Amino acid sequence: MEGDNPPIDRGDFVWTNFPTREEPAAPSVDRHIALCLRRFRSADKGYALVAVYTTSQSRRDRPKAQGEIEVTAERAVEYGQRSAFRIDVRRVAVLPISPDFFPDLEKPGHGIQGRSAHLADAAERLLRQIIAQTPELVEFLGPENVLRSVFGRGRRRT
Repeated sequence: MEGDNPPIDRGDFVWTNFPTREEPAAPSVDRHIALCLRRFRSADKGYALVAVYTTSQSRRDRPKAQGEIEVTAERAVEYGQRSAFRIDVRRVAVLPISPDFFPDLEKPGHGIQGRSAHLADAAERLLRQIIAQTPELVEFLGPENVLRSVFGRGRRRT
């Protein structure tokens, strides 16, 4: 990847070690698919991705939360997924493009599990709306130095 653009970009659904609320700066030990919203070249000349959390867990009887985009099983197949899922734009991770956060980066396919520029656009619009109206609902995860490099500031806790 030296000198080249990384293989993961806007709209890719990719396997990540998405940070947890308990350890917001560290890669999780659990693999998780995230939707990439933006790719940045950070100040240290490395690349970082802004990604949002996805989950296939049912919300059961709970009402749809502000900041969630629901994708039906039928639509999920169009995006390379196997089942219905939700995108939660309130959980944003800014991650260096490295094997620590992207465990399949060096493998064929780079861990990309589908793509949707349309959903990336919708998620980014919703995220901007929530930040403008109720910014306290958004949590930013990822290493502090990468957060500062991309957003010019560190983590905001909710």
